[in-house]
Amino acid sequence: MTIVNKKIAFQQPISQQFQILAQLYQQEQAGEIITRTLLKILEYEKNTNIKQLDELKEDVCSFEKQYNIKSDKFFEEFQNGKMGDKMDYIEWASLIQMIERIEQKIAILSGQS
Repeated sequence: MTIVNKKIAFQQPISQQFQILAQLYQQEQAGEIITRTLLKILEYEKNTNIKQLDELKEDVCSFEKQYNIKSDKFFEEFQNGKMGDKMDYIEWASLIQMIERIEQKIAILSGQS
């Protein structure tokens, strides 16, 4: 591949890059380096998200102790407008939503989607 072709390849949207990778795998032409690199990237991303999830859960636990209510009960009441708009409540609700998104992402990265 010439320098010009390499530059063009890197200017393509990332979705096109993934399509190229998928095509290589479908044709069983992906090399070992690509496979090992992708596996390492996915594992790193999963581990980073697990660490972030643990930190968020610690923060949520602090709110549960402070207000003496479990997060699922709090969130239900918050969504129904029964908790008010106290800054702590808004932060707590945001943390719960972040946890849900990160758990979904970890499931995808673990092949459980």
